[in-house]
Amino acid sequence: MSSPPSPQPGRSDAAVQALVNEFMEEKRREAVASAPATARPEMRQLLVIGLSLLCLAAWFAPYPSFESETETAAQAARAQQLENASARVSLYFVARSVAHFRSTQGRLPRSLAEAGVGRDSRIQYHMVSDSVFALAMPGSRGSLRYDSRQPVKELLKGSEQIIATRGH
Repeated sequence: MSSPPSPQPGRSDAAVQALVNEFMEEKRREAVASAPATARPEMRQLLVIGLSLLCLAAWFAPYPSFESETETAAQAARAQQLENASARVSLYFVARSVAHFRSTQGRLPRSLAEAGVGRDSRIQYHMVSDSVFALAMPGSRGSLRYDSRQPVKELLKGSEQIIATRGH
């Protein structure tokens, strides 16, 4: 059971060895190419968790304030001006709604809802007489009031300009 002798024993062994080496190298390349190129599942989970925590920290981290106290006081004054102007404009629109109701119905409404003003309004309505009404709106620095005996345009006092330049 021996193998038949080859005509060139040295050359045949080298050729077989070269073929075996080539075959082994090809199989190694196939194994590397077919192996998944992904990280281990544990590493992927840790990476997702880490990035999520980083995003949450960046989202909720307080931003440092580089403003001086005078800038903050000026901003508070501007915010107060804007709040006052917004309240005046709200009162103006409600006064116009009540006046429109009076002109179309011939009487004052019993409530702001009857005049078409939403129920969630912070504005308080009071009938002074059959033709005179008063409005009040509470604010952070007291209540802003309007009496229908005053011209309604006086209620605005430049509020349009303040709101237009600073937002609403």
